[in-house]
Amino acid sequence: MFLRRITVYAFSGLVLLVTLLSFYFFFKKPYRFNPPKIAEETKRMVVVKDAIYSTEKDGTVNFTVRAKLARKYLERDEIEMEGIEGTYLSGRRGKFHFKGEKGIIDTAKKRGTIYGFTASILDEYLIKIASVSFDLKDALATSEDRVYIEGERLMMQGIGIKGDLRNGRFTLLRSVSGLVRINDDGYSFQSNTFTYDRTKSMYTLSGKVKVLKSDTRIRCDTMHVYMDKDRPKRLEAIGSAEMFSNGTVAKSERAVYDFSQKRIFFLGNAYVKRDDLELKGEKIEYDLERGSFITASPKMKMFRSGF
Repeated sequence: MFLRRITVYAFSGLVLLVTLLSFYFFFKKPYRFNPPKIAEETKRMVVVKDAIYSTEKDGTVNFTVRAKLARKYLERDEIEMEGIEGTYLSGRRGKFHFKGEKGIIDTAKKRGTIYGFTASILDEYLIKIASVSFDLKDALATSEDRVYIEGERLMMQGIGIKGDLRNGRFTLLRSVSGLVRINDDGYSFQSNTFTYDRTKSMYTLSGKVKVLKSDTRIRCDTMHVYMDKDRPKRLEAIGSAEMFSNGTVAKSERAVYDFSQKRIFFLGNAYVKRDDLELKGEKIEYDLERGSFITASPKMKMFRSGF
């Protein structure tokens, strides 16, 4: 009985000792139980659902982004967003709508990047890019990713883009190729760069330009396509312009295709060869409907042998 009491007292003392040691480490060594740093950062972040961010210029809202989920870090001027929809208003140039899978905006610098970007231009063209960076102060949008443009009359792709949002102008920077429909005809094309200038209603292909339509090929250094609303008015090929069509070869410094007159004007050191007929002059006119060439003052004229 005596031994049993000693054992109980000894066990009770051991339990009391362990309890005292536990309290000691709890109060004297609290750092062992501090939360990790990531938890501290989380406390300094605000999460908002259905968030809206907008900017103004001259009292008018010109940029609006809506996000299904937004995270605002209290120690940084950045907002992370997911499920993005937005609009950008460019003065007289109108507005366009865009979407993105996710993105980040620096509210102080008014810069950011949107990933999984798609945009509707003039309710006619759809642009798709893996990521786009934008600067709202300078109204610029840039990317080094592959760009896809789809529309009823135009399908095109290239690598890299630079957009002047204020003036309604954008440029595909390299490796451009695509297909465009003019009236009922389809033209495939290639060039180093492609620029659309909305203020001038003009498309420009630059650098090793090639245009192909069935059995007609055009090559030049630069090509301007002037539009009248949604239809081409005039096409101008500049620099070593060449046309190959149904056995006809035409070369000049510049060539102008007037869609209303259905005529092509070859200007500057113009040369045309078809079968055994050759023409040279400063200006040669080709009537598309009649299939005939006209020159006011040819330098040389050769007729089919035997005549």
